[in-house]
Amino acid sequence: MREIVVLSGKGGAGKTTITSSLSIFLDKKDAIVDADVDASDMHILLQPEIINEKEFYSGKEPEVNHDKCVLCRLCVKKCPYNALSVKSNKITLDPISCEGCAMCSVVCRENAIEMKEKLVGKKYISNTLIGVKMAHAELFPGEENSGKLVSSIRQDGRIIIDEQKGDLLLIDGPPGIGCSAISAITNSDLIVLSVESTLSGFHDITRCIDLARHFKINICAIINKFGLNKELDKEVENFLKNENIPIVGKIEFDTKIIDAHKQRKILSTYSEEYNDKFKNIYESIISILN
Repeated sequence: MREIVVLSGKGGAGKTTITSSLSIFLDKKDAIVDADVDASDMHILLQPEIINEKEFYSGKEPEVNHDKCVLCRLCVKKCPYNALSVKSNKITLDPISCEGCAMCSVVCRENAIEMKEKLVGKKYISNTLIGVKMAHAELFPGEENSGKLVSSIRQDGRIIIDEQKGDLLLIDGPPGIGCSAISAITNSDLIVLSVESTLSGFHDITRCIDLARHFKINICAIINKFGLNKELDKEVENFLKNENIPIVGKIEFDTKIIDAHKQRKILSTYSEEYNDKFKNIYESIISILN
C-alpha cells in the first residue's frame, strides 16, 4: 500500500479541489481520507453515504459527583483556567476553557471530581458517489487533539485498503505545518504540494517543503491559480526547479472551477478538459511513486 498526501501551506490553495479531482482515477479497492478534520469539505464534492460512525475520545475532562460535593469551592479557586464556577448551587464546568489538567480532581478533599475520557469528535466510513470508500471525521468546535484524530482516520483508511486488497490511499491533508499536518504526512510515500501562485501561497509553501524534507518524504508540486501573475508564475517555477521538485501540473485561474464548485461537482468530472488534465497529473504522480 502506498500513501499520497495533498498538502498546502495555507487554506484556500486548491487542496481539496485537487484531491477530489484525482480521486476519480483511483481503483474502487483504494481509499480516500479527508484529514482536514478542523474544516473538512471533501464531503461537499464526494457526497458520502455514511456506513459506519464512531465517537472519538481524546484527553480528559472533570466530572463532578454532586452527591459527594460539599461546595467548598476549592476546585474553583485552584483551577488555573477559570473553567469551574458555581451556578444554581452546583459546580459547573466550561468545557471550552478546560484544559484537562486535573488540578480540580487533585485538590478535591471529598473525591467528588473524577477525570473522564472526553468526547471530542466523530469518525466516519462512507461510500462516495465515485464508488471509492472514504474515511473522514468531525472535530467538535473548540476541541484539540486534531493530530490524534487524523492519525486515527488514516489508520481507518489503511484498514479499508487491507480489507479490499487495494493499493493506494489518497489523503486530503490539512493546511499548514501544525500537528495535524504532521500526523497526515508521517510515513507517507509522496507529498503533492498545491502551490498557489500568489505571494502568500508562495511564501507559505516553503514551510511545507521544509516539513516534508524533515520527514524525508518525496515531493512533487501542482501550481494552482496559474496565469494571474506571469512574473510570479515564473518565480514559482524557477524556485521549484532549483529545489528539484517536479511540477506535475498547472491549474489555470478559471471561472469553470468556480462554476463546478457552485454545482458541487468534482472538477475532473465537470469538463472533459479538466478530466484530461487531471488524468495526466495522476499518471505523472504514479510514475513518481513507481
